Amino acid sequence: MTKKEQQLAATVEYNDDDDFDDEEVNHGNDDNDEDDDDEIIEAKYEKYRDDQTNTGVIAALLGGFALTNSWEMDVSGEECTTIDLTAYCLAIFSVHAFTCSALTSAFLYRSLTKQATPREGLEWLKRHHSLAQGPWYKFIFGTLCYLVSVILVAWSALGKSTGARAATLAAGISGCVVVCYTIIVVHMDAHSHSDPDTDPRSNKTSAANKRGMPPKRIPNSKSKRMKKKPIAARTRQWEDQQ
Repeated sequence: MTKKEQQLAATVEYNDDDDFDDEEVNHGNDDNDEDDDDEIIEAKYEKYRDDQTNTGVIAALLGGFALTNSWEMDVSGEECTTIDLTAYCLAIFSVHAFTCSALTSAFLYRSLTKQATPREGLEWLKRHHSLAQGPWYKFIFGTLCYLVSVILVAWSALGKSTGARAATLAAGISGCVVVCYTIIVVHMDAHSHSDPDTDPRSNKTSAANKRGMPPKRIPNSKSKRMKKKPIAARTRQWEDQQ
């Protein structure tokens, strides 16, 4: 073999699937996946934590409104009607529902933030999924009771004005319809996009559950590395090509 041929043989490079370092590349890929999983889990943890806070604050605010309205209702006199009694009972129902929602939200918030890591917080929510949804359902019940009680209070107070009765009734019914429609849409959408990390009824596999799965192999077209054979092997390959 001439000197020129040896120089050409020394520059021969090849792609060898057998020498592809799967373990090293996939290990780096797993590290990136774990970092992405941690970010997703932390974002979900903050979302559920903020949901509990928001529900508790709004429930406490509306509960105060309902309690104030109940104080102004006189149901002990002889002129008290069935509508007055119904409005008062609904106002008290809403006070209890809002108070329960606010308190359970506070308890759940404390339990959630006491977990050591966001991942443990999501696991805790998954074990207590029904309990975590309790404040929201209590809030919905209290809201509906409060809206109906306001309608009945206005109907009873405006007994001498048919037009005012009709106007307040129409406004109250339209408000209730919008609220009920919103609740239905939100509820149906939540079930169609349920979170597999916190909803045990979901069979979907999330990014957080990929830790127990085998690492994904990077396609060879993107992850092959150019390696050099020993000089003798490269020389034999060059001779075969000739």
